[in-house]
Amino acid sequence: MKHKYKLTIDKELLPFIQFINQSKTFKTVGSCVGHGKYHPTIFLKDRNGNFFEFFTRFQITPERRRYLCFYERDAQGFFFNKKIEDFYSSSKCG
Repeated sequence: MKHKYKLTIDKELLPFIQFINQSKTFKTVGSCVGHGKYHPTIFLKDRNGNFFEFFTRFQITPERRRYLCFYERDAQGFFFNKKIEDFYSSSKCG
């Protein structure tokens, strides 16, 4: 069954996504620039079927990747990944 989703890529992330998708090792499966509210994210899938977030190198756990659902939506309609935001909050790089 094919899904009829509208594919949109935030223009700020397009150069990263084009570069990554030229690789034979990774393909992008989701992205969001954060729109000034959250950190930008690009989710990747490697040849072995593992999923990672590009900027943090954070590996997505099997429970989370099972549905390929990387984002939640906040009350204002912005998409974010709670695990990635928690990572930035707990580190000194955010």
